[in-house]
Amino acid sequence: MKEVISQEVIENFLNGGDPEEFIVGVEYDYPTNTIYKIIQDPEKGKIIKSDSFTPFMWVGDLTDLNFYNNSKAMQKRRMGEFGIIIEKLETHGDERLESGMKFLVKSIKSYTDLISFFRMGGLNPWDEKVRHNFTVLSPVEQYLVQTKKRLFKGIDEYSGVNRFVFDIETTGLDPETCIIILIGVKDNRGLNITIPAFGEDGEKNVLRDFFNI
Repeated sequence: MKEVISQEVIENFLNGGDPEEFIVGVEYDYPTNTIYKIIQDPEKGKIIKSDSFTPFMWVGDLTDLNFYNNSKAMQKRRMGEFGIIIEKLETHGDERLESGMKFLVKSIKSYTDLISFFRMGGLNPWDEKVRHNFTVLSPVEQYLVQTKKRLFKGIDEYSGVNRFVFDIETTGLDPETCIIILIGVKDNRGLNITIPAFGEDGEKNVLRDFFNI
C-alpha cells in the first residue's frame, strides 16, 4: 500500500521549509561565490542581504568516460584543489537508481570550482555526448533547493511587487570591439519596450534612454 502524503507536508514543500519572508529576487555573483537576496520588506522597504551555499550537482557513473585518464591519483589531487566532496546516494539496490544519478558532488569552494573539476578531467557537463550523466541546476536554483527558501513567501498580493527585467543585445562578448545594439525592458506593470541603438552615437543614446526609464 502506497503511503499517503499529508496536506501539511505538501503545503510545507510548496511554501518552503525556511521561514524567511519577502524575498522577491535572488542573484549570484560568480567571482565571489556569493548569493544576494533582494527583500521587499513591507516596513523597511528594499533590502539586499548576502548569503552563501554549497554548490552541488548530481552525477552518474563516469567509469567508461576516461575521466582524468582513469587516474584515481589525479582525480584525488584535483578534488583537493577544487574543494570537491563526493557522496554516494542510497539506491537500496534498485537497478533504475543504480543506473541513474547516484552521486552528489559538491564543492566547498565555489560553483566555478565545481564545474572546473569536471572540465579539467575532460568532461564538460553540458557537452551533448556526456550531459545525460549530469544534472546541474543554476546557482540560484541550487541555493533555493538547499536552503528551502521560497520567493515571494509572505507576500499575499503579487501586484504589489514591481519586477523589472532587461536584456542587452550586443555584437559580441569583447567590450573593446563589440557594441550594444538593443536593450529590451519589461516589468509586471505593463512596461514592455525595446530601445534600439541606431546611428553614430547609438550606443551612447541607448544607454541614456535606458537609465532614464
